[in-house]
Amino acid sequence: MSLVLNNVAVAVSDKHLIQDISISCEPGKILGVVGENGAGKSTLLNVISGMTLPSQGSVSLNSKPMTNYSNKDLAKIRSVLPQGNELTFPLPCVEVVRLAIQLGDLSIPEQNVLIQECLAIFDVLHLANQNYLSLSGGEKQRVQLSRVLAQLQCHRVRMAGYLLLDEPISALDVYQQYKTLAVLKQLASDGIGIIVILHDLNLASMFCHHIAVIKGGRLVGKGEPADVVTPATIKDAFGIEANIQNHPDTGTPMVLPKVTHSNESIKITSLLP
Repeated sequence: MSLVLNNVAVAVSDKHLIQDISISCEPGKILGVVGENGAGKSTLLNVISGMTLPSQGSVSLNSKPMTNYSNKDLAKIRSVLPQGNELTFPLPCVEVVRLAIQLGDLSIPEQNVLIQECLAIFDVLHLANQNYLSLSGGEKQRVQLSRVLAQLQCHRVRMAGYLLLDEPISALDVYQQYKTLAVLKQLASDGIGIIVILHDLNLASMFCHHIAVIKGGRLVGKGEPADVVTPATIKDAFGIEANIQNHPDTGTPMVLPKVTHSNESIKITSLLP
């Protein structure tokens, strides 16, 4: 049981957004997707979620082609947090989460218990009755994480479930970044497969079981952190020289960009007179 992409490509007007990508994620594992801005990470996640059909290649979910699932059946086994969730209705946070589970089979009391559990997992239970629009960006993001988790937990019975998350910690402070990724790792240990787009290579190394590195729509590295977080891959994907050291507590590779001293400097043209 796994989520598998085989030689996937997406082209728009003869421009390839991603091409020849083959990756997989199993239940109980976290796959981190990293790469520079515009590398194709969000396009890749859209393909994985079934929202974008590949121009070539295939996507299968639990040994079944993604295209063979109805939207209703997909909602039961994969939940998606896209980049930049926009919600303009002044709903209480509890009702924002309820939006994801209304089509399930839970009674209202059962829904309430699940909603409270998911809000508590992401440390926003105290905001349950507050107007969603009054929250900070980080608080909104954690409510949205509660929502996608509730959707998956509402439907997950016998089949493996997957969380697909596009930059879920982008608006969070340092403490909440670590706490949220620790929660995701615990959810993975409970049997959920997670694919998450991240920008921080060190956090990806610490919390992901596997990492896929995308550059220019192509896969330039994949594997366990020790196999991927290397000077050569970092140079190829991001164009920077880096020292790699093992974290003193976790043993995972950590990226330390090299600092060179030379007479060359970045020229900045002042906008002031």
